[in-house]
Amino acid sequence: MSDQAADRGVAHREARIVNKQGWHLRPAAMVVRCAMGFKSDITVSVNGTSANGKSMFDMSMLASPLGSVVEIDVSGPDAGACADALEALIGSGFGEELA
Repeated sequence: MSDQAADRGVAHREARIVNKQGWHLRPAAMVVRCAMGFKSDITVSVNGTSANGKSMFDMSMLASPLGSVVEIDVSGPDAGACADALEALIGSGFGEELA
């Protein structure tokens, strides 16, 4: 197996929305900005709706209230690091007031 194939992986994480305002345009933009820093493919799902984690249009459609569970599925060479970063960002409340 080549080094490149060995580095290719998948990761799944779940994070709960903890900021009072929930998922809106600002958090969506923060997730996209974070996702763009990775090479992996990212799918983010909330309440049964899935979106490309690198598409601002797609991510803005995930508007969700406080307490919603966000599923993060990542595949690619930096999947683990990407999933960890997105989970931490969502879990931090995006720098907004927490519930």
